[in-house]
Amino acid sequence: MEDCITKMRENELASIRRTSRFRALNTTQFFISAPLLAFLTFGTAWLLDYPLSTATVFPALLSFALIRNHVMFYLPLVSEKLSEARLASKRIDAFMRLSVKQEHQFRLSTSAIHQQQKGSITMSKASFSWHNEMPCLSLLDLTIEQGTLVGIVGPVGSGKSALLAAILSEMNLINGQLNTNDSSFSYATQSPWIFADTFRNNILLNRPFDEQRYKHVIYACCLDVDLGLLGSSGELTMIGEKGVNLSGGQKARVALARALYGDADIYLLDDPLSAVDRRVAKQIYERCIGPYGLLKNKTRILATHQTQFLYESDQTIFLSHGYIDKQGCLKENIIREDAPNKNETSVLADMLDVNPSMADAQSIITDETSLNDGVRWSVWYHWFTAPPSGIFGFC
Repeated sequence: MEDCITKMRENELASIRRTSRFRALNTTQFFISAPLLAFLTFGTAWLLDYPLSTATVFPALLSFALIRNHVMFYLPLVSEKLSEARLASKRIDAFMRLSVKQEHQFRLSTSAIHQQQKGSITMSKASFSWHNEMPCLSLLDLTIEQGTLVGIVGPVGSGKSALLAAILSEMNLINGQLNTNDSSFSYATQSPWIFADTFRNNILLNRPFDEQRYKHVIYACCLDVDLGLLGSSGELTMIGEKGVNLSGGQKARVALARALYGDADIYLLDDPLSAVDRRVAKQIYERCIGPYGLLKNKTRILATHQTQFLYESDQTIFLSHGYIDKQGCLKENIIREDAPNKNETSVLADMLDVNPSMADAQSIITDETSLNDGVRWSVWYHWFTAPPSGIFGFC
């Protein structure tokens, strides 16, 4: 792995050096082209005994400056933009050549008519992969009824986010069947996306403004207090690129509010409570996700490590290495059937591996060491010869 990264870095540095040399050459030509052209022109005129006067020299110098600006500045710029346009056209062409995804639907019997309503999901022996690689999720069998709260739990890397992506048809279905009954989705990602615009527009996302719905969403996501902290502009406060003037918890709640504002059949929530403290997480769950929250009549699929919020769930799916290890009611079925002599906390700890041993925790902590010494000449050499300094005669 280290050799692979080193090779990629060497290729990157080689490209940077070539680009830096080209830019340095172009900059040098930009500054010397006008004097050099004037020297050649006026020198040739002097050798040919052509009379030179101020009425001839100064307009010629102005013409040389104009030619330099267009040739030495705009021509490389056009070349750079043409290269970028070529790469962009290749990406667009590759995207347009992609095959249309085929929807894999069940053929339902009369006894399964209830599964046809929007807001329900059914999988049968379904396996999913990214870009036709090895399956990340394998042999999934599950049924999610409309209007239920479904929890997805499992260790890190077990496939919780991948399962949500599979439901969204963002992964390739290589085996089995998936049926979402033409349901509409609203998705709150684990990494919130915030763009440079007002607080309100980050939630609306170009959708019509419904004041009543907006207020309910703000309250459900515990953003009513934050609006008062934004200053006199309130919800019209400009948010910087990537939410630079928001905390991590605020960004997560804004992204959650954006997902809630849309009226969808199924809400996919990828660990939205991990970025807030315990008190706020409890309030968001009660106001939004729980059985008495804003989404109480909607299908909610919550991927989380905080299992204390799943005791009221209608169904809990335990994932392990891309497989469904167990599923059912968290409190009544899984714990009662698999560990009748253990308490709930110990069972969850065994299943999720959320409490590693102290030896494992301490093994990743190393003592820091400091080195007090003068800077070696080799360091200065590498610093002066690194791009873009290297192209100015230091290498």
